[in-house]
Order: sequence, then C-alpha cells, then structure tokens
Amino acid sequence: ENIQLSQMILIQEKEADQKIYHNYESLIPVRKSPIKVMNAEKKKL
Repeated sequence: ENIQLSQMILIQEKEADQKIYHNYESLIPVRKSPIKVMNAEKKKL
C-alpha cells in the first residue's frame, strides 16, 4: 500500500508541475532545473 501511495503522490506532483510550468514552454520544473527556468525568464525580458 505504501508503494501505491507514493506512486500516486508522484503522479500528482507531475500533474501539478505540468500545470504550473505550462507557461514555461514545457521546461523542467524550477526545483529540478532552476537554470533553464532562469534562462527562459531572461529571454522574455
């Protein structure tokens, strides 16, 4: 049961990341790749 629960949490986190970072042109979320997101922000300025 613990394995299933952790898998469900991982899936929910992925979905949340996709919603939040959809605006970042499908970049890897900030907590995984802050440099890519910072570069994207610089391009928009």
